[in-house]
Amino acid sequence: MADEWAALAGARYLNLESFRRDGTGVRTPLWFAPSADGAVFYIYSVADSFKIKRLRRTPRCRIAACTMRGVPTGPWLDATATILAGQVTYRDGEPTDALPGRLLRGAQAAPARMAAE
Repeated sequence: MADEWAALAGARYLNLESFRRDGTGVRTPLWFAPSADGAVFYIYSVADSFKIKRLRRTPRCRIAACTMRGVPTGPWLDATATILAGQVTYRDGEPTDALPGRLLRGAQAAPARMAAE
């Protein structure tokens, strides 16, 4: 499973698939920022966008490395989205916990980490 997550390490874009009420997946290519250890991926979006509305309703999602146009270049990975809020704050060039955006994480027990489910 670690190899699957390694596909996101060198990617510039992440394809986020969130789900409508009827279960239909909606894919959206996004820029993302990995944490220093690469275990967390931050995505910024406005609070009233439809992808955020879908993630608020059901945090289950899938992600994959992709091209700028959304063509997947890696395997689809199950993830869970957690919505964060706050000010964009940097300390020594690194984002702090106040970074607004989306935190995607999987089934690992450690908080603020991401792993395959």
